[in-house]
Amino acid sequence: MAARPIQLLSDDPLRSDDLGPRLETLRDRLVIQIPHMPPSMPILVSGDWGAGKTSLMLAVHDELVTQKERLDVHPVWFEAWRYETESLLLPALMRTIWETPGAAAVPNDDVKVKLWNAAVSVACGIGPSLAKFAGGPAPFVFDYLMARHADEKKAAARPSGPPVDQTSALRTAFTQLVGNDRRLVVFVDDLDRCSPEGAVALLDAIRLLLVQTASDGRRSRQNAPRCTFVVALDRTVLADSIARKFANISHYEGNRYLEKIFPIAFDLVAPNEHEIKAQLESSLRQLAVGPEPFRSYLDSLLAPLRDIHANPRLIKRCVNRYHLLRTLDDEALRMFDDKANHHQEESEQDVVDWIAATERWPALRRRMRRSGDDEDYWTQINTHINDKTGKVPAPDEQVRNMLRAPGTRTWLKEQFFSGGSIGRLKAFRSAEARLQRWGL
Repeated sequence: MAARPIQLLSDDPLRSDDLGPRLETLRDRLVIQIPHMPPSMPILVSGDWGAGKTSLMLAVHDELVTQKERLDVHPVWFEAWRYETESLLLPALMRTIWETPGAAAVPNDDVKVKLWNAAVSVACGIGPSLAKFAGGPAPFVFDYLMARHADEKKAAARPSGPPVDQTSALRTAFTQLVGNDRRLVVFVDDLDRCSPEGAVALLDAIRLLLVQTASDGRRSRQNAPRCTFVVALDRTVLADSIARKFANISHYEGNRYLEKIFPIAFDLVAPNEHEIKAQLESSLRQLAVGPEPFRSYLDSLLAPLRDIHANPRLIKRCVNRYHLLRTLDDEALRMFDDKANHHQEESEQDVVDWIAATERWPALRRRMRRSGDDEDYWTQINTHINDKTGKVPAPDEQVRNMLRAPGTRTWLKEQFFSGGSIGRLKAFRSAEARLQRWGL
């Protein structure tokens, strides 16, 4: 009998009606608040990978699109990571704004050229040097820079005054493009998926725009563009990147930099027990399977460490892997009477705990595969994480890197090494072998 397709959950952002009560409340509040935000006050939506940043941003964006006439707003969606290969994110952002229908107040080609020229010049000044661009700048950027260089050489031969202030030129052209008679709302998503240098450079550019907006507003509020930026990123990742940028400044705190740019920030928290249950039940309905195969998984997510594992994207990925594993195991049992490999020494709880942990920290799988049957390797890790003197080293650099991930040490202490020096090593090793059997 031919096997049937296995239905899996989509990794797409949550639909607006699946956000849960807290995110739905936050969505509604942002929709009401954004049209009244001061232009110099961008909004930060921060959260861990998979916490729902994109889901929330899309829900707010879509609601503003629906109500844009009533609220007098023009939403713009900018997925920063899609333009990472262009090396300079600021020109890509400016181009996205003028290409979004209705976003440009004055769709004048001369204004666009001035804006583009200033955006590239400013981006080159505040971003990483061209020599550091991975693989070099995008071809169109390189061609543009060479043409500008030729023009500047000609202008230098016949000086007629000081060089143009490109930051002011950017601000002027941006104001002309956006206008000041309606609210432009720019959603910048997935900034933390870009290179640290590119992400920090774009934040610097936004800060320059907003500083200019604030100063111009003091002189002439009528000339200030009404533009609100809503940026989604993982605060921890960007704060580390910013701290590295200013590493020459002793004890520089990356979060302070972000706080200066974003006076208003929302940190998305892990879903609570009720929301986890609701999402899992929704997942089971979408998969059209009974709840019993996933009951142990549900129990796992409601364990005391649920705050480590509970995030919407992680839950869906874990459900998919466990569903595939159980289906493939059951098919092998039916078709080949493969009893020898069907129920091994690990329990289903061990399997789902291992799936959840390795989805959260993929380095665990690499360490498991590297160690093989070497129990001493994991004993060394156990000794290292329980050492209070700081004198017991980690077995290798890879383990040190793995232990830097938030929550890893706690999970290892409470789950991996529970019940003994190597605790559940044997069961997790068996679970990993079962997953590897099907390439999962």
